Amino acid sequence: MSRLRRIALTLIMLVIPLSLLIPQSSASPEETELIQLLTPAIRLELHLMSLDYFGQFTRGDTIYEDYLYRIFRMDQGTYASGQGRIMEIRYGEDLITLEQTLILISAEELQTWRIRISGAGYKIEYEVDVLPSGIPLTIRYLNPETGALEERTTMIGEQYIAAVEELGADAIAEQVEMERDEELRNAFRRSYSGARLIGREEVEGPDGPLEADLVVNQIDDGREVVYAISPEVPGSLVYMKVSGPEGEMDVVRLVRVPEHSSDDAPKTQRLAAGSIEDPIVLSPDRYVEGSIDSNGAVYFSFTAPDTLDYAIEMNGNTDSLALVDYGRDASYWHRMRSSSRDEPRLEYPALSAGSTIYVSVERIADGSSPSGSFRLGVRRVSP
Repeated sequence: MSRLRRIALTLIMLVIPLSLLIPQSSASPEETELIQLLTPAIRLELHLMSLDYFGQFTRGDTIYEDYLYRIFRMDQGTYASGQGRIMEIRYGEDLITLEQTLILISAEELQTWRIRISGAGYKIEYEVDVLPSGIPLTIRYLNPETGALEERTTMIGEQYIAAVEELGADAIAEQVEMERDEELRNAFRRSYSGARLIGREEVEGPDGPLEADLVVNQIDDGREVVYAISPEVPGSLVYMKVSGPEGEMDVVRLVRVPEHSSDDAPKTQRLAAGSIEDPIVLSPDRYVEGSIDSNGAVYFSFTAPDTLDYAIEMNGNTDSLALVDYGRDASYWHRMRSSSRDEPRLEYPALSAGSTIYVSVERIADGSSPSGSFRLGVRRVSP
């Protein structure tokens, strides 16, 4: 068992009493208020419980996707687009850092989140596109074994889309809400049955004093856990403190609320179709994704910021698509297709700074599918 996992299990045990689960029933008004206040703590508990499953996710398992669904279908608190939070989770001399950032909300209300979790010899980093219902649709992640940027459409996302087509969005939204309420109620009764609201006080936040509701939870071993909850900060959880015979210590604390600029945009972005007159501009180490129907094409341009070796790479349904280099100047005109249909790639050795190249993604006439989806990016080959 990893050191980070041992820390996470210890922290989880601080909020799980040894009593049996209370049979399911409707929540009282007092219980409903406490559930709403403690939702940030329940989300954090799920983040910690999920740590062991990220490695399995990168190898094809779906348990981590289920945890993401359980986390994101809950109220995420007071995030603005481009706003993040960084929390430190301590146990003794050990430290876990959790960063959660809402980096983009699309016109269709699709939320793109960036998650980073790190500890002693352990690091998780990914971006996830989340539907308004909380369904994680697409995950882009750094493979901890290879360091490569990979992307996967979740199984739960595919199941959700199929269910909406069969039953309708309203019916599915009602089911998601029922599942969320049931999970929150069960989590509260399992882990916070001794909780009570002790009032509102001024506490120290990451940028100075702020007003917070304080909730105290009695643990079976005689210790108390105090949660400071405030809508003035993203995610609402300011700190979690444990007190007992050994004294009081911070276990969880919000340490920073960074604002993210447009430079922190997702590494993969969905496309509107680029035309030959108005191509989509590519940037180094960023990815774009799109799809092509019938005999269409999407056009791109890239201007080298430095003199280096560059490669333009594509993956997706590449059996039906071709990556093509084309020129604007008639004297320079040429069409160079990628040499491999499995991993289309165009290479530009020693491309001079300021030079512009033009490429397109086009459907292959004899492809196995009438349409194709793709992801395209520019990679610096030289260090």
